[in-house]
Amino acid sequence: MKSHAWQEVPRSKVERFASIALAEAPEIAQKILTEIRQDYPYLQLVEDESGEPMALVGIRRAIEGFVRHLASGAADPRVPPEVFQEFGRGEGLHGRSLDSLQAVYRLGVRLTWRRFAEIGQQVDIAAPAMYELAESGFEYLDG
Repeated sequence: MKSHAWQEVPRSKVERFASIALAEAPEIAQKILTEIRQDYPYLQLVEDESGEPMALVGIRRAIEGFVRHLASGAADPRVPPEVFQEFGRGEGLHGRSLDSLQAVYRLGVRLTWRRFAEIGQQVDIAAPAMYELAESGFEYLDG
């Protein structure tokens, strides 16, 4: 994040925000996957060894990684590339462009942002900091 509004949020509020967001990450991920399945029914869901859709695991890990990064105070959170490279490989193997995958990712960020905005209001984080958080979410996606 390039601005300083998020860095000015009191540590207690950041920790409360992170606590709520991490606790809700599985539910947020499930809602995102449900909406993705509605909007992009052609996407193949591959399951991991436990039978859980890898997309659900990836979405949850992305949310958790982003929130943990924010809570740590580090600048410019980055996506763990291996998860998303695998999704890109899968799209290519099925003859689809990465544009469709980017659209899916943007949908996920938008849905996550909605819930994060609600959590920010609940924790009483100032609007400029939340705007900065939204921007960093899209930067995270671009990563």
